[in-house]
Amino acid sequence: MRKSILIAAAAAMLVVASAASAQGRPMQHAAYFTPPIGSNEAPAGTTFEAAFVNTGVPIVLTIELCTLDGACSSAGFGCVSVSLARGQGCWTGLLASDEPLYAKFRVSAPRGGSPEGMGSLRVIGPDGTTAAVQTHGPVPDRAVTEQ
Repeated sequence: MRKSILIAAAAAMLVVASAASAQGRPMQHAAYFTPPIGSNEAPAGTTFEAAFVNTGVPIVLTIELCTLDGACSSAGFGCVSVSLARGQGCWTGLLASDEPLYAKFRVSAPRGGSPEGMGSLRVIGPDGTTAAVQTHGPVPDRAVTEQ
């Protein structure tokens, strides 16, 4: 049987958030993160799927998948600057990787209000085994960077 997919420790991801002023602009921004998931020993054919559902005011969403060193990409994704009403969602599809990844969901509320939602990241092994993680709330009104 193929190796089990290992879930990397959430502590492996370092997120540094610095305050950004929201005064004078109606648009509110937030970023949501999943814990990292996957393995450096993942077998060939391991894929990832990220999804986000809006549960609040209308938002604009961009999904990025990031390595543990903070390199992020949304190239080729269908969820780049996508407008979502309450109850709508977007997902990336299947993306191959042989290392742990985490998902970053950047949301903004162009009409004002606080963005709200829930994101998830699922890893699927070539033998069909799956594991998933979810976001645990936003980092509101912040400029977010990884180190």
